[in-house]
Amino acid sequence: MSTLNLQYPKTNMRYINEDGNTRFVTDFKGFTMLRAVSMYSTNDMCKGRAMVYLDEAIDVDVKTSMKRGEGSFMSAVLSGDLLDAMRKADEGNYQALVQGLIKKEIEL
Repeated sequence: MSTLNLQYPKTNMRYINEDGNTRFVTDFKGFTMLRAVSMYSTNDMCKGRAMVYLDEAIDVDVKTSMKRGEGSFMSAVLSGDLLDAMRKADEGNYQALVQGLIKKEIEL
């Protein structure tokens, strides 16, 4: 599956910050990396957190709260920075990102 077939879920990824500006939990690059982590990672903690971010039934307030407490790897994923995410990944997450790249599921 290529990234051309993916649709970014806008309903539960958008929020208003303290300044009244519209922000997103992650951009499309981050969204595609979250999908790769949720499908291919052997790190159950990161896999589970990625699934929460992708779950459209979970409120955006929960996601923004989670985002504030993320570690370095998930913060890099959510910011859409593939290189930084690969640098900070453990072996399971690194392989998940590689798998996503091989299958052309991660937006570059």
